[in-house]
Formats: sequence, C-alpha cells, structure tokens
Amino acid sequence: MGYENDSNNGSGAVNTGTSWSQQLSLHDLKGCLYELQKELRSRKDLLIPTFVGVFAFGSTLATSTLIQQRLLRMSTGTRPRFIPSSVGILSVSAASLASHYGAIYSYGATTSKKETKIADQYKHYKNIVATSIEPTLDMRHSLRVAFVGLIVFKLMAGRFWAVAPSSFTSLGSFARASLPASSNSYASSSQREAIERIGSLSGCHTCGSRMLFSIGKKVSFHADHMPPNAVVKQMNENWFRKKSGMFVKQRFYPQCTNCSGIQGGILASASNELKKFKSTNSLAKLSAKKPNLWRSGGGKLAHFHGLRFRISHLTGAVIASLTVYDATPKEIEDGNKSRFSYIEETIRSMCDRAQIFCTNQFSSDR
Repeated sequence: MGYENDSNNGSGAVNTGTSWSQQLSLHDLKGCLYELQKELRSRKDLLIPTFVGVFAFGSTLATSTLIQQRLLRMSTGTRPRFIPSSVGILSVSAASLASHYGAIYSYGATTSKKETKIADQYKHYKNIVATSIEPTLDMRHSLRVAFVGLIVFKLMAGRFWAVAPSSFTSLGSFARASLPASSNSYASSSQREAIERIGSLSGCHTCGSRMLFSIGKKVSFHADHMPPNAVVKQMNENWFRKKSGMFVKQRFYPQCTNCSGIQGGILASASNELKKFKSTNSLAKLSAKKPNLWRSGGGKLAHFHGLRFRISHLTGAVIASLTVYDATPKEIEDGNKSRFSYIEETIRSMCDRAQIFCTNQFSSDR
C-alpha cells in the first residue's frame, strides 16, 4: 500500500485524499516497532543497574533498621533526637555507596558476553568487583557519592531519624500530617473523619500501612494521642515542668487498629510496672529502676518497617543513574568520578552564590 499523490491544488499543498493515519503503511509501522525495540535493547544495560540501585539502597536501610532494633535497642523515641538522626545519616550514606557500587557491578555483569565460559564470566565479574571497590580507596569520591545521596534523600522528603524502627509510645517513622489534641479527650467526629483521610494518604504513623484491604470496615485508623496520655501524665509530673509550666502538648496522628492494639498492651504492662514501683517502700526504690513509659514502646518492642517501600528509596535509582547513564564503560568501571566531581563543583558554586546574595542583602538592609 503506497501513498496516493495528487497534484498541487494551487495553494502549494499536496492533497492526498486520505488522513495521515491512513497513509501510515504497514512497512512504516514495522520500522517504528523495530526502532523502539532497538532503543529498548540499548537501554537494557541501564535499567538493570537502576533496579539494583533501588534494591541496594532499600536493603541497606532495612539492615540498619534491624540492627537498631535488635542490637542497639534504638527507636524513633530514642533521646536525644540527634542519636537516631546521626545513625540515619550514616545509614543513608552507606546505602548510597551500596547503590553506587551495585550499579557498577551489575552493569559489568549485564554487559559481559553471553557466549563466554563460566570460568571466564567468573573472572570478568571478579575484575569488575575489584575495579568497583577501587574508588572506595579514594575517600573524597566516596564522600561525594554519600553527600549526593544525602541531598537526594532529603529532596525526596526522607527523614534521617525515620530510618530507626518505630516506637509504639513515641512518634512513628511515617508520621506526617496531624491534628491538635487535648489531653484525656477523644477525637470528635470531624477529627476522626479527618484522621481517616490523613491515614489513607500517609498511612499509619507507626507502621506506614494505608489499610488498603480494610475497605468496608467502619474504622481503619484511630486518632492516636501522641505522646499517649499515660506517657504525658508521667512526663508532666516532672518537677521542672511543674515549676516552669512547660507541659507536654499532644496531637492526633493516624494509627491503624493493629498498631493501636499493640500500643495499648505495651502501655498497660508498663503502667502496671509503674504502679508496683510507686507502691514499694523508699528503700526498695533506691535499688530499683523507675519504669519509663516513654521508652516502653521502643527497643526490641519497636516496629520493624524495613521492608516497607518509601519514595525516598528511589534515591538508589538516582545514584545508580548518575553512575551509569550516558557514560562509557571505562568511566563506569572507574566510578564515574568526573561526573560526581562536577556535581560537587556545581553545589559549591550554588552555595557560594547564595552566600554572596545573603551577604549583599544583609549589607543593603544595614
């Protein structure tokens, strides 16, 4: 089927008698599909390192969350706050490096010739691993990769302290929007409706579940007092708060029914321990440790959320893409140092311009 050509109609245009879509021949369609298939094949070498980067980033953060729960006995309720934040910064930095080197290795593995023998493939992979680890010796390059990962993580609304497991008696890792609350009062009907909407968008503040399989249930999320009433009562008994009048304020956060039940059980057990402590004589109190309700929901009892995907995990995809996209195999095996060096110089230049702008504004105001 060819094109039907007519003579000019006087206006310089060619009247074909058919629409453009009808003129598209089967041969042209096959050509487009062939070009698309060719483009996808050329991008295949980049897709796998990108997926590896996301997996490496998420699995590294999950490992950090597990270590904080099982070994360090940390949670989002650990105080002072800079402790979980600092561990989170180290975790995101390590996850960024894992994505970087994972992308280098997977690129080398996917681009190796399929017809090579197993022994040759093993030797090739070993060389790629050795080459990919070599940039680690360059501490400055590793710091560049980690720094870029930290920036991207924050741009994707990630929070360093939220890498820690969620405490059931403190603000959870998935806490976002909230409503003001007053102590010892339940949420009103309008507040409960608002909490349901917030929960469906941002999920339970403890585990992150959006309760997608609870459709039809009357209640998916409870309006959780944060901190809980029992915790606030103990905190406000502190002599400093009584003297200064700086009492703890609460807010409502969405919490799924499962986490709400677990929280209730933990607080009931901890409150009973606190009552026993208060009922003991003064001499026994000297040798016993007073139960802390704030910390009761953390440690090994905290919720492990390492397997739940978050948008900030796409930081691994960004790091992997910066490592392998539009780069030669030699640049990739070398860690693409020039690209990350260029990013560092760009960020420095932006900071310098911002500093000059602020200085000029301050001088003009004076």
